[in-house]
Amino acid sequence: MLKPTDFPKTVSVTMFTCYLISAIFGVSGYWFFGENTEQIVLLNVQGSKFVSCCKILLCIDLIFTYPVVMRPSIEIVERTLSTMALPAIFATIFSNDCITEGVGVGRVCSQEACRLSWWRRLTACVILGFIAACAGLLIPSFALFSGLVGG
Repeated sequence: MLKPTDFPKTVSVTMFTCYLISAIFGVSGYWFFGENTEQIVLLNVQGSKFVSCCKILLCIDLIFTYPVVMRPSIEIVERTLSTMALPAIFATIFSNDCITEGVGVGRVCSQEACRLSWWRRLTACVILGFIAACAGLLIPSFALFSGLVGG
């Protein structure tokens, strides 16, 4: 950013713009479909090639943005697993040997330490993916709930 002092103003304008777009979209959806508005708005529109294309693009968007959204949670789970008192086999897998802060930062890891770090990351991803899947399946009206928190 050229002027870091402009950051708060830029964030405020951006957040307001996002709010305005979401509000216009929500009001227009309710205006067109009334109380029969589905939780997933694309389900309101009758099938056509354009709607099918939008649904496919939405699925692709969700696939690629899910890891970005989950990254902070994955890091928290990784750090928690690495500091917990675990049985010896798990303590080795979840050790701190290969944790680095950012890409290319930190010490060079041995092949074994990096392999173990990979297992820690995979385990954290699987745990959080399972929790997210269970939440999506078990919480009634999950689309409405996730819409409230920006999902």
